Amino acid sequence: MNTDGSFNVSARDLNSTASITLVSPTEAITQFDNGRTHSTFVSVGHKLHIFTDSSHYILHRPQAAADESGAASSSADNLVSPMPATVIDVKVKQGDKVSSGQVVAILESMKMEINIRAGRDGVVGKVGAVKGMSVEEGSLLVSLEPEDAATE
Repeated sequence: MNTDGSFNVSARDLNSTASITLVSPTEAITQFDNGRTHSTFVSVGHKLHIFTDSSHYILHRPQAAADESGAASSSADNLVSPMPATVIDVKVKQGDKVSSGQVVAILESMKMEINIRAGRDGVVGKVGAVKGMSVEEGSLLVSLEPEDAATE
């Protein structure tokens, strides 16, 4: 934070000074050198979700705070919902082979689409999500097994 209360912001191709005005506990207006943006904040477990008109950002609290919250989280083996959402598509079924980074499910929350991606290569074990289903934060969407598990 600068002495005048503003912040220096750097992200991708943006280098700017910004001042933030809280409108409510979950909303803020950010004034940049070249414009302004309205943001909505949703705190879920150890994550802070920031929604703007065009983007969704996720800020992670330090690991100690995450451990204290007890929130469920995704791992390479278990892909879980990062927040309350609606499943709008499930791209895999049990037994499918997946590659690291492959989209396995798509969620919708607060008018934003969230792609859930495999954290590693593997074979789909359990699929706990169904199109149209409402899920809570931490709900199991897809579990992965090692690729060699399918041949055993």
